[in-house]
Amino acid sequence: MHSNSWKYILGLMVLRIVQVEASLTHAKFTNGVLVFPAGRLMRLLIGGAIVGFSILIIARAGVDETWALIALLGVVVLCCLAWPSTVMLTDTGVEEARWWRTKVTVPWSEVTAIDKGAQNDYIVYGRNGQRIGFDRFKVDGLRFAHEVEFRANLKQVTDATAPVTLGLSDPPSHTPWSGERKKSRRERKQDHIAGI
Repeated sequence: MHSNSWKYILGLMVLRIVQVEASLTHAKFTNGVLVFPAGRLMRLLIGGAIVGFSILIIARAGVDETWALIALLGVVVLCCLAWPSTVMLTDTGVEEARWWRTKVTVPWSEVTAIDKGAQNDYIVYGRNGQRIGFDRFKVDGLRFAHEVEFRANLKQVTDATAPVTLGLSDPPSHTPWSGERKKSRRERKQDHIAGI
């Protein structure tokens, strides 16, 4: 086993704990709006990284090379941009808010589909090409899918991991009706040659 594999395993365990914590937390109902934020542990992880790297930059200013401080500043900026979005279900539609861009809104009348990914991620599609993502680190994913399906009057949640089909099914196999005897191999061969 590689000497650094424990770090990889630890990282996967932390991500799984964050995911489980988010799935066990319920959405908030505030002022008629159902709010689905990221889980508390996810926000603590990213917030801790922002604060920790910022303190490291301040502490190492004047000691380390300038390029190293700029690289750490880049990490802080990336952590800020990675701050998770908040998805809200209002009376008018589905909304996704991020601190660094405008709010994306899909009215209920324009919701065309909701896809479920392999890791309980969901994507809501709008008629005009809008997409709202709901990752596994947000709270109460099953309720989100149910509410969108109900409010948008969708027939089902599409499983994006299912094999692609054309909607064609295999032709029904011929089963003999009662009273019809099963044909022998010779009779079936003769029927095949005759084109029956």
